[in-house]
Amino acid sequence: MGQWEIYSFLKKHRGKWFIIRQLAEHLGSSPGSVASCVRRLQRVDLLACKTVTWESKTTRTAREISAYRYKKQGSAGAAR
Repeated sequence: MGQWEIYSFLKKHRGKWFIIRQLAEHLGSSPGSVASCVRRLQRVDLLACKTVTWESKTTRTAREISAYRYKKQGSAGAAR
């Protein structure tokens, strides 16, 4: 599993936000591997990122984590 698989999955599901764990489950990979690839994709500005509140189903505690989605490429990149 690599960056291309993550990018393609997010492009296919554009507009929907995913956390690392969800991406790992959908792609059949480990959260650590997905996190590493997501960091690389963020570095080259291919993913949108936002902070979301996530509630653990087991402990019922909420925490702030990052969610990611496909970032439309286009006019913003041309202005640089």
